[in-house]
Amino acid sequence: MVYEYAVEPEVVAAWGKTRDNFRYFIDKFGLGHPRMMSEYPGHSRWRKKFKEALSLIDDDSERKRIEELFRRLEEIKIKRYFKYDGKLSWLQNAEREHTIRCPFHAILAEDNPRKRVGVFKSSELTPDLPEWNPEKMVTVERKAEIMAEAVSPMLSNCSEAIFIDPHFGPKNRRHRLPIKAFLRELVNHRCGPSPIKIEVHTSDKATPDHFRRECRNQMEPLIPRGMTVCFKQWKEKQGDRHEKLHNRYILTNIGSVMFLVGLDQGKGSDTVTLLERKIHELIWKQYVSNPAFDLVDSIEIKGTV
Repeated sequence: MVYEYAVEPEVVAAWGKTRDNFRYFIDKFGLGHPRMMSEYPGHSRWRKKFKEALSLIDDDSERKRIEELFRRLEEIKIKRYFKYDGKLSWLQNAEREHTIRCPFHAILAEDNPRKRVGVFKSSELTPDLPEWNPEKMVTVERKAEIMAEAVSPMLSNCSEAIFIDPHFGPKNRRHRLPIKAFLRELVNHRCGPSPIKIEVHTSDKATPDHFRRECRNQMEPLIPRGMTVCFKQWKEKQGDRHEKLHNRYILTNIGSVMFLVGLDQGKGSDTVTLLERKIHELIWKQYVSNPAFDLVDSIEIKGTV
């Protein structure tokens, strides 16, 4: 649902040269979109190459558009470990990274002189190109592995992940198996640093003592070794205008999705939808930055497998 793109600094400058291209590309990256720029080859080196490309632009209007594109792309980036040979061009390094070490979803560049698969020029970035237009809404079978596969690119690239299902109960196998699969995707195919925050949020249907005991007994054996997961119980606030603990989400720092049925496996299918930026920011505030619910209890579990 959210994918990593290697973006050549020179191509960003090219996007800002005309108003039409600027309008097209300015809203294609960032929260609420399925595209995120990779921090490749590191912030300072990419920024230096971008400034070199910008220095060749004399027109003030073009420079302002290019700088606005730069700010949008820089807002949130996907971090990765990488190798970079200063004797080669940015594109040659990106091609080697893509084919030898750890692939991007796509490489966006001014040209593709070696005709490499996975490298796309601006003229090729059309609505009918799957690599450029990933689905923002998918229907999946309610099976743990299939549910996790649908959000794998987002989970393998994020640094924070919060799983929210008010009905989650660690004693229920139908709840445990999807969480196990989601946690595995946080590790699999990862090209960058490990996540710094992983949480599972639910309601206070179980007593804190029972919840803690079941988390230790049932979840500890499912969490990958070296990973710590915080399980939280929330309670709705009192009053007529309080928020309801009802919807099911996976929130990450690079985007969020909603599962209409739930994060548990079962019969039939479910629809998974990438949240628009404003909705992501609202839900993030309700559960993370300024909770709209009262915290009942929390417990951190370290993985053993």
